[in-house]
Amino acid sequence: MSDNDDPFNESTRIIKVPDFKNSLQPNMKGQPAALVLIYRGGGSDVGKKFELTGDECYIGRSASCQIVLEDESVSRKHCKIILGETPMVQDLGSTNGTSINDDPVKTVPVPISDGSVLILGSVAFKFLVGSNIESSYYEEIYKLTTVDGLTQIFNKRYYTEALEREISRCIRYDRHLSLIMFDIDHFKRVNDTYGHLAGDFVLRKLSGAIKEVIRREDIFARYGGEEFSIILPEISIDNARVFAEKIRSTVERTHFIFENHTIPVTISVGIALFDKRVMSTRDDFISFSDSMLYDAKRSGRNCVKG
Repeated sequence: MSDNDDPFNESTRIIKVPDFKNSLQPNMKGQPAALVLIYRGGGSDVGKKFELTGDECYIGRSASCQIVLEDESVSRKHCKIILGETPMVQDLGSTNGTSINDDPVKTVPVPISDGSVLILGSVAFKFLVGSNIESSYYEEIYKLTTVDGLTQIFNKRYYTEALEREISRCIRYDRHLSLIMFDIDHFKRVNDTYGHLAGDFVLRKLSGAIKEVIRREDIFARYGGEEFSIILPEISIDNARVFAEKIRSTVERTHFIFENHTIPVTISVGIALFDKRVMSTRDDFISFSDSMLYDAKRSGRNCVKG
């Protein structure tokens, strides 16, 4: 059979494939844009919205910038946002760097999308752009009452209310409820050796790594400083031990690289099962889990106790 008789050998018409990557990118030129301050050491102005107008917006300590940040971690002219069809961010040779969702921004402009976290030194913003910017802003304000601005996991206020609810469910339906408390080993040494910006990076990176391995129904929160907690509804103490070891090993395997420095990070973990015979309050439950955490520290750190 000749090639001409082969039904699978029909000539192929050459076509030009459209650039789908660009065609699917919405044109944001002229759309409202804003930055919402979601984290700042000291907490001042958290929740403040900064409208972005014009073609470019400079951010820094200098009074000539459109957004002025009186913060020692921010350079005089730190970065600029370029508002065009695709919003872009450019670092201006800042001392402490600029990043988008923890990806460093260099002096070449890079795109930033709606909902991204823009970090300048120790200051973090949520970038909002599009026609629904007002509703997005109020959603962010609500999140600030429940979510820790630095790590983007639940804050202590939300956590304590959630733990009360889960204890009530546990008692009412006679179901298991386990609690994990953990903190970062030698975290002060991280801050002293690499600086507080590195410490902030470790807190964010660790939180992101653990969010990848928890269940949807688990409640993961920053309890304070470098201490964290996870509420595990309907999980027995044996399964809690297995899960606690999983998060311990996850952190140990994660690469924490900040400004070309590899930072060794491990955690000590304490676990507890709610027992209504010996625990009458939420604080009793937390205290017992905390005591297991300190057992882990006394046992040499980087281990699970409970």
